[in-house]
Amino acid sequence: SANDSLRFNFEWDRDYLLPFSMLQQKYMPIIGSLTVHPIIFYVLLFDNRSMRLELRISYFFTYLVVVLDEWMLCFAFRFYVLVPYSGLYCEGPICRSGWNEQWLMSVIKTIQAIISFSLIAVSFPFSILVIQLHQMFVPVGSRL
Repeated sequence: SANDSLRFNFEWDRDYLLPFSMLQQKYMPIIGSLTVHPIIFYVLLFDNRSMRLELRISYFFTYLVVVLDEWMLCFAFRFYVLVPYSGLYCEGPICRSGWNEQWLMSVIKTIQAIISFSLIAVSFPFSILVIQLHQMFVPVGSRL
């Protein structure tokens, strides 16, 4: 009926995409940590032939921050990223811990600061990586 439906057919999003998104986000960091991430870290740590040491260190820290972001945002919090539920729906061990909602809302600023820092933290190692890549192509006697 018209009273049971949301505007713009968002009930389809709620009924079909929300469960799929939460299930996918729950297992993505676990599967990635058991398959893809160890291979990448192994290559960055032990494959000396593929790139210079400075680049490997920069890639290592950039990828480390990306993996930590994946665990924080896909496992610990698991926010639903599609409108209209993105600000209203949170899943994961921290959000479903059983704590008093008023207490949890009082510390939400701290949680937001942690999430903001984790998202911004990737920019520093990435900047170092870009600088290292830039230096590879600049001539030796150049002012750049």
